[in-house]
This record gives sequence, C-alpha cells and structure tokens, in this order.
Amino acid sequence: MNISANLLLSGKADATNRKGAHTPPLERNMDYMKKILILEDEPSIRSFVVINLRRSGYEPIEAATGEEALEKLKQNPDTLVALLDVMLPDIDGFEVCRRIRATNLRIGIIMLTARSQEMDKVTGLMTGADDYVTKPFRPQILGAKVKALIRRSNKYIDETTPWVLAKDDAKAQRLQTVLYNLLEAQRIIATLVSPFIPASAAEMWKQLGLGDFAEANLPAAQEWGRYPADTKVCKGHALFPRYDLKEEVAEAEEEKKAAQACPAAQEPTKPEITIDDFGKIDLRVGKIVACEKVPKAKKLLKLQVDLGTETRQIVSGISLYYKPEDLIGHCVIVVTNLKPVKLCGVESKGMLLAASDGNDNLQVAFVDGMAPGSRVR
Repeated sequence: MNISANLLLSGKADATNRKGAHTPPLERNMDYMKKILILEDEPSIRSFVVINLRRSGYEPIEAATGEEALEKLKQNPDTLVALLDVMLPDIDGFEVCRRIRATNLRIGIIMLTARSQEMDKVTGLMTGADDYVTKPFRPQILGAKVKALIRRSNKYIDETTPWVLAKDDAKAQRLQTVLYNLLEAQRIIATLVSPFIPASAAEMWKQLGLGDFAEANLPAAQEWGRYPADTKVCKGHALFPRYDLKEEVAEAEEEKKAAQACPAAQEPTKPEITIDDFGKIDLRVGKIVACEKVPKAKKLLKLQVDLGTETRQIVSGISLYYKPEDLIGHCVIVVTNLKPVKLCGVESKGMLLAASDGNDNLQVAFVDGMAPGSRVR
C-alpha cells in the first residue's frame, strides 16, 4: 500500500502519542537546506566529501580548523548540517560541537572521524552530535538509513491493517493512533528525502497538511511526536504509484503493435552522413501562393512557392492527400538546391518535405507563421 496516497485519509489526525510543543519556525531564505559545513583538516578527504555533497545538490562550506568552522557558521547561520572531524590542528571536534550546541540547537551535527572507540562515540553524542560516523565511510549511508525508515513504515501498515480498523467503531481510538504514527513517519521521511527528491518531499509535506515546506528541518525530523494535533490532511495524487507489471507489459505490447502497424518504421535507416553532408542540403521556408493539378497526372500538384527572394515552381506527388485550395497560404519546408527535373512534362525546381507511414497516410510539414526564405536548421 502506498503511504503517500492511500493512507492520507480525509479527516483529522488525533495526536494520541504527541509529546512536546513546536519550537518557533525558522526564518529561512531559498538557500536553506543546501548549506553543509565540512570541518576536515585533511584536504583529500575534505575534497571527497565536497564532491559528493555537490552531486547531491548541496552547497558545501569548507573549513580546515575548528576556529575557522565556528567563524563560517556565524557567517552562514542557515547551514543545515555540520560534518565535524575530531582530530584537528587547533581545538578538537568535540569542543567545536559543544560551542555550536551552546548557541544552535537546530543544526544537525555528524561526527566524521577515524576515532572509533566506544568512549569517543559516547563523547561525541554527549557533546551534542546527532550521529557518529567512522572513517572510512560511504556517502550512501544516509540514503540507506532513509530507506530503512520507509521500509519500517510500510511494514507497520501491514501489521496494523488500518483499513480493517476503520470498519469497527470500537477500534476508533486504535485507528487514530495508527494513523498518527503513519503521518508522523511521513513527516520525518519528507524531511530526510528532500535533498534527493525535493519536489516530491514538498508535495508530501503539503498532503500532510503541514503548510510551508521551508519550515521542515533536520532537528525536528529527529524527534518523534512533532506532528501537530488536529491537523487536517489534504487529499492529493499518488506520488509513488504501485508498479503494475501487467499494465507495463500491456503498454509495451501496444507500443509494439503500433510500431508494427507502421511499415515505414520497419524500413532500415539509411547510412550515416556527416554534418558536412547534411550542410549541403539547403532547406528553406516557402509560402504556397498558387496550386493546381497537373493535367493527366493523378498524383501530381503544381505549386508556386514564394521563397522570399523568388517564386519557384514545384511539382509534388501529394494530390491524393490535399486539394489545391487547401494548400494555398500555408508555409512549408522546401529543399531548394535539388537539381531541376521534369515530371509529366512540367519542370520542378525543388521538393516539399512530408512524412509518410507507408500506409497511405501522408502529411506535409507545415511551418505556418515563419517568413518565406527562413533557413531550416
């Protein structure tokens, strides 16, 4: 079952398990949720982290010392997360973490360090870090944690069967609790996935009835029970529709049939040409100013085409598809540098471009609105 669509039941979510109160929303600019501070004195490691953050759409802020990191945080108060090494040339990462937490409770702090002893991890978390990652580390760790939370939410749906609870009035209180837990999980998920799928995360936030997505922040996502009581969810489209194999196969079969129904699609393509070869073809826009049938020729029309600097006579085999009066006034694409030929005794100095599917369906390429003589590239 899709948590984004199928469990956003209309009505109000009762905050049965809600605890605490909201902190004032952050004042943010459009760059918020992009800035990440990297405090690392080893240039090669710092460069590796910066490259991966940029690929994920973040704006890295680099620092090689603790004092430099603190100063850059003052200059960038809207920084989302600080990644702190521990062993530094001046003050260590634990002290940097303490100083940050003394004035900023909202920023997320992750210790990235080679110090893997249990006491080091305890120290980092006790000084205010939200997570502790030891080197060497993988950029995919955060993504794996997010996926784990999503999997657990889906399992919770299967275990609690809210669609069954909804049919029994005696279990209304239990249903409210289940729905609250699911909505709260989605609130957290929306924040965590926002760096990867920002548009979908914002839509999740909207469907949850939480208003402006700019108010989402990582510290709030780390605390359970912050989904507001009496919040009315908003019905919306399914963000991640269930993959239907039968439907996909059916669509593929239809596409295959459509391709087979077009004989022209089965014809082999012509040999490759270079851009220089293509440049030898002079394609221009021409306006049809006169048109008539060629006597004793079933398929031919004789057209007078204005090319901006001259009017050309062109004979085209489109009589079975167009009446002369239906073509007059239309702008078409003309191959102007073809060698003149005679068709049924009538000279033709050019050719119109048209598409044919091989099943007696033909359509001239109209470019109405373009000035006669315009070059087609």
